[in-house]
Amino acid sequence: MDRETIAYLLIVILAVAMIATLVFAYQNTPKRKYKRLMKREYAARREQQAKLHGE
Repeated sequence: MDRETIAYLLIVILAVAMIATLVFAYQNTPKRKYKRLMKREYAARREQQAKLHGE
């Protein structure tokens, strides 16, 4: 493999790693975490209500 090919592959790998990092960081912003928590709590509450009505 010549130098150009190695350099090109390195750039591609770095770009992919950077995009993956950005996506991961975006999913873990406080607002998103809060929204996800609210959804989970809401689902749990609905489940509890369904159980109460079922009995």
